Amino acid sequence: MKGASDVAVQEFKPEFSPAILLPTRNRPASLSSVLQYLATFYPGARVVVADGSEDSLKHQNAAFINTLSDQLEISHRSYPFEMSMLDRMSALYESLPDDYYIMGADDDYPILENITKAKSFLENNRDYIACGGVNIMVRLLNDEHFKCSVFKAISIEHRYLQKRFTDYGSNFFATYYCVTTRQQMLSRLECSRRMFVAGFGDFMLGLHDLSNGKLKILDSETYIRTSSPVHSYLRVTDRLNFLRESKKVIAIFDQITTDLLSKMHDPTLKRAQQIAQQLIVQHIHLLTRPSGTDVSPHRSLYMDDTHASKILNRYADDIRMQYIKHKLIETRTSEDNRSEHRIRSSME
Repeated sequence: MKGASDVAVQEFKPEFSPAILLPTRNRPASLSSVLQYLATFYPGARVVVADGSEDSLKHQNAAFINTLSDQLEISHRSYPFEMSMLDRMSALYESLPDDYYIMGADDDYPILENITKAKSFLENNRDYIACGGVNIMVRLLNDEHFKCSVFKAISIEHRYLQKRFTDYGSNFFATYYCVTTRQQMLSRLECSRRMFVAGFGDFMLGLHDLSNGKLKILDSETYIRTSSPVHSYLRVTDRLNFLRESKKVIAIFDQITTDLLSKMHDPTLKRAQQIAQQLIVQHIHLLTRPSGTDVSPHRSLYMDDTHASKILNRYADDIRMQYIKHKLIETRTSEDNRSEHRIRSSME
């Protein structure tokens, strides 16, 4: 990483880029890595940290953030450790002015010159609710080896809502990493309060986004996401979790039906229910497919090898990727998420 501190992305102009909203909880090493990445490669970037860590780690985060105050336009918001993720983000969103934002994570690295393009697209195309790009995933397998993949994502731009929904159902991906408005983030939050089920979260929010407008995916990379063996993650605890949470799954079905009836072309209750049922069944098929196989109608959550290789080859010698891999190795021996369950199924 020699010389990384002297590198900045020349085409990045912070005044045109959306602010990054960065929730964090008990991951001081990862958070400092992401913030130092931004200060190194994107000086002047706007960042709002929503910190729900334990007090000792919160103080540690605050001290590090203070060292970057002349390199980033950064705000550190402190919230009680006992406060739920949803309540924390609600308090954050309500404190922000109306504008375009992008949700980040304390272990994911934005490619801000491309995220700036996404914001510009939304400003000039008001019938679109969100805009993003391709996401790369870097998984740390052990002290020396990584696995890199590229998530599949497509633009969904149809005039009719039923077509947007069915296209998304066959090409599921997280819209969470797209630029959108503060109002849409508040709307997503309300959906999560009513209908969050592990395994259905991204699916539900993707449909909710599309019920409010079109979605654009640019032909460029907007995030390098990471996965560490020491971190705690929100995941499906088992493949039958949707049965225990059946009331919320039915609530998602009802919401899809309601959205279709209010906005679809030539609506009928029977047709709306058929589409909602198809979408729910497709997603359950994805969640319950045998481990290591790909038998769902979605084909894959990842881009095919040929296209993924072209993208990954562009980043093979990129100094940002080198920085990220180096920091992932460092995080393996850090205090991040120490003594916490590796997998959890609730945002509480």
